[in-house]
Amino acid sequence: MFCYVKHCRFSDSHTTRNHRCGICNITGHGERECNNHFAINKLKLHWSMNSELPISKQCTFAGCKTSKYHTNDAHHCEVCKKRYHSIETCSLSLSKSSNLEKKIKCICPLCKTDNEFLSSSIVYGAENICCICLTNNAIYYFPSCKHLCVCKSCIYNINENSNNYYDEERMQEKNYNIEKIKLLLKDYPSYIYIYNNINNEYILIRRLNKDSLLEGYIYSPRSLEIESILKNFINGYAKIYHDNNNLFS
Repeated sequence: MFCYVKHCRFSDSHTTRNHRCGICNITGHGERECNNHFAINKLKLHWSMNSELPISKQCTFAGCKTSKYHTNDAHHCEVCKKRYHSIETCSLSLSKSSNLEKKIKCICPLCKTDNEFLSSSIVYGAENICCICLTNNAIYYFPSCKHLCVCKSCIYNINENSNNYYDEERMQEKNYNIEKIKLLLKDYPSYIYIYNNINNEYILIRRLNKDSLLEGYIYSPRSLEIESILKNFINGYAKIYHDNNNLFS
């Protein structure tokens, strides 16, 4: 037991200082102790006695400010107050779209004009053929030059921001074992990291929920990218510990 608030039903999932009162919404006490300064001060004695959970039980949601004081099961969103996700992945949060959408920066292969747009700038149903592979239908609309000329596969070849990004289709081409990776990840926002000794590369793989496609990002442990791009990539996702073996086909 880590929480000593009276009648706490989930005392193994958080410490006393992380118990949130159902009346005043302040942490550190429960409804029975609310507005009772003597009882609240008595509970504060437990803050130093068991101020942090054992490392193996601490929350692994990236960006969680109180991760030392609760488990993944007790991780609540600050927006909707529901469990197993954060503001960054909450359906009610405006930051969800900015977290999941990716910027595409490239030169139009037809007119050589610089373009930058979001990955959602897709046009379906057009009869334009990709000017690179000359096979697939073009779906990406270039806002600066107004051309619709590149397909989903070929955008990787010209997108300056895509060298490190892997979608599920690209992971399959690289022989990542998609089914085993999906079994490792949780139904809530979660991620794993893998070292591919064949290509000598590290990759973070995340999934928003069980119905979402996998997303991956290749990185170097010595690169400053981890402090910037990668921090945003995994923010709001829970880290899942695993063995790297058998994750390649």
